[in-house]
Parts: sequence; C-alpha cells; structure tokens
Amino acid sequence: LWFDFQSVLIVSLALSVVGFLIFWLLSALPKNMIHTGVCCLLFAAALGLFIQGNFLNIDYGSGVLDGSEIAWKDYTTYGAINSAVWSACLAMPFAFWMVFRAQWRKILIFSSLLLVLVQGIILTSSITQNSSNLNKVTYEATREGIYELSDDENTVVFVLDSFDNDFLSRVKKEFPDYKKRLSGFTEYDNLLATGSGSSVALPSLLTGEVFTKQTQFDTYIDTIWDDTVYSVLNENKVDTRIFAQTEYFGADAKDDIENIVDYMDSPSAYFSMASTIYKYAAYTYSPHYLKQFFWMDLKTISSYKSENTYSLNDAQFYADYVAGQGFTYTDEYSDSLRIYNLNGAKPPYTLTKSTLKNDSGTTLNDQIQGCFNCVFSMIDDMKENGVYENANIIITANIGNKGLAQNPVLLIKEAGKTKGYNKSTAPVSAFDFAPSLASKYTDNYEDFGSGKTYLDFEEKDTRTRYFYKNTGAN
Repeated sequence: LWFDFQSVLIVSLALSVVGFLIFWLLSALPKNMIHTGVCCLLFAAALGLFIQGNFLNIDYGSGVLDGSEIAWKDYTTYGAINSAVWSACLAMPFAFWMVFRAQWRKILIFSSLLLVLVQGIILTSSITQNSSNLNKVTYEATREGIYELSDDENTVVFVLDSFDNDFLSRVKKEFPDYKKRLSGFTEYDNLLATGSGSSVALPSLLTGEVFTKQTQFDTYIDTIWDDTVYSVLNENKVDTRIFAQTEYFGADAKDDIENIVDYMDSPSAYFSMASTIYKYAAYTYSPHYLKQFFWMDLKTISSYKSENTYSLNDAQFYADYVAGQGFTYTDEYSDSLRIYNLNGAKPPYTLTKSTLKNDSGTTLNDQIQGCFNCVFSMIDDMKENGVYENANIIITANIGNKGLAQNPVLLIKEAGKTKGYNKSTAPVSAFDFAPSLASKYTDNYEDFGSGKTYLDFEEKDTRTRYFYKNTGAN
C-alpha cells in the first residue's frame, strides 16, 4: 500500500461501529415474526458473505481488476452453483426456526458466535503476519525532473508493459521510417523476461533481484533496493530518476534515486480511498451475479495519489511532455539516468495513434502506434538538441504479451552510435539490465542481476537463462 494504512483503518472502524449499531437496533426489535425474520436474514447474509469470501471465489481468468473486462457470460454454470449455495445459506436459518423452534435462538446465537470467533482468528492472524505494515512509512515516486536531461551524457530507458517482441512488426508497418528514427539501434529478438506478471517482472528487471514468494511481497520490495546498481550510479554522481508506480520502491530506494521521497499525506483523499476499498470488498464478498456491479480497475486507488505522484497514464505523460515543449537540458549534472515505465500494450486499449486518450476504447494497433509515437518524439527531441550521440537508449518491456509473456521487446543504442539499424539473436536476459547499467561505471558488475551485460553475448553463444512463472490466481 502506498498510503498510510492506519488512516484508512480509522474510517473503517468508524463505519464498523455505525454498522454494528444499526444491526443491533434491528435485532433488538420486539420478539415477533418481524424480529425473527430480521434475525434470520442477518445471519443468512453473514453466513453467505463468509462462505463467498473464503471458499466460493474463483479466478475468472481475465479481467482480474487489471482494466480488462470479465467475460461474465462464460460462467453460467459457476453462477448457478454460486446461486444455489447462497440460496441454501438464506434458507438455513428459516429452516432451523421451523424445525427446531424451541432451540432456534440458542442455535442462532451459538452459530453467530462461532462465525465471529473464526473471523476473529483470521483477523488476528492477518494483523500478526502484516504487523510491519501497520506503522510502515511509505514512499512516493514523484514526477520531479521527469522531462529534464543532462546537456552532456544521458541514459534513457523506456520500459513498456506487455509489449511483445512480435509487436515490433506492427511498429515497422506503421512507421516506415523506423530505421531512420532508430538510427544506431540494435534489435534483440531473443530476450527472455525475468518472469510473468508485472509484479514479478518489473522490480526484478530494475534491480536484478527476483521475487520467489519465499517472503511476502512487501518484504521483498523493502529489501531489494539496498546496495543496488543505483548505489554505483549515485557514487558516480549520476542524477538517477525512475518513473514507475510507487509500490515497487522500498525505503532504501530514496537514498539513490532522486525522485523517491517520503510520502506526503493527503488527508482529504482517505475517505474516497476507503470507499474504494469497500467497493473492492463488495466485489470480493458478493455473489457471482452481483460482482459485476462492483467490478473496477484497481488503478482507481492510485488516482487518489498527490498530483506530483507518478502514475501509469501514457496519454497524460505525453500531453505533459508536449505542453512543456519537450525535454529541458541542464548543466547542473553531467550525467543522468531516466527510466520511464509506460503502459505500452497493456489493456484496456485507450490510446489513439496520436497518443491521445479515447475513453471509448481503441485497438491494439492504435495502442502500439500511440506508444511509439511518444517514444519516437522523445528520441527526435534528443537528436534535435544534440545529445543523441552521447546517449545510451534502451527500449524494452517488463513482460511480453504472448504465451507466458516471456519474450518482450529489446532495442539498444549505445553512446557514440548514430548510424544503421542492426538485428541480433544473441541469447540475452532481462536480468542483464542491471549489470548493463553498472558496466558504464564499474568493472565489478557481476554482483548485479545475471552478472553479465547485454553486450557480453554474441549470436553464436549458448547460456542458461532463468524465467520465473507466477503461480496462483493472484
């Protein structure tokens, strides 16, 4: 979580107290048929919510709150089973009342206490396992210096999301002058990603440290930013800024990366964030046929970040770049690193070919062209301002789009190269990224990632490469 969890917890506790009072008043009605019906319905709802949230939810296969729609019509059988279970939950307390009328109240009280006990144990276990997060200081990846480069040496990296190497053929078709726009680049068509899924692939690409699920994800993020390649860059006075979502950065990142700062609180956002979290809870615990009314893209939560927080929004990223009339160049530092994480070809497709946003939706081709329109504009900017020749430029992706998403795009331009466009089938790995950054400043880059750079391999080479496949619905 990028926000202060305790602040949201205050809202949750307040709503819990209000909810408890309302239900207590309802259950305190005079003992008559209405009272009996209300008590039965309250228990039935509690039982149904408990069973749904803990045992009935399935992996819908697509649209897992990542922005792509869920194909609800494909789950008719599951919907029938789900509805039958809910019907049984609704009927159970009424059936007990009819059959065991004398003992009905004791049965209901005992069952209710049992539900509270089980959930209390689950809550206690969850708090114990995540105790380090309750008082955790969070950090913010700001937009500070996002379009500022050195007027001398620069390394500029575009990390696209879900951009498969095969998509390059579409870029070449849509941009017939691509060789001129990418003069000095080498296309590597045999890149193996670090793993499947952005949460696995992006932090391991940036740091060379892989998430194997032997620890919790937040613990992994907290530990991987200590003594990284960015420490080497900091020692060599490289102005380093990484523009990616805040949740991928741990405490140590702010020591070496200029745009990572202690998170600045936004109290006005907490109620809105709490309501979003409740909507997610409703999605999780509601029956199958009601879930679609609570479906959302979890990026909604990120929209409550401060205006200076970097978020994945390619159209806004490009619009701000154009509004500022491109890059600005400074002599305050002689060397800079800029890493831009962009949506790339990740659904939902909302980019037009001109890198504008169309809320009604576009196509994969439009998304690809819109993404590269932005990338090409920035490359042309560097050419026009005389920093292109000295620049190292990498265009890559954290994951591909086909199969296990194992084959993302990779295009590299080394400093000093401005002519030609080459292709290579060298067996490179995304774990080569961190040592490739370090190699410009130290010969001891074997401590990072794979310990080898992209340029250490030729087409004739063979090597063992590692790819981590994400497991489980989450």
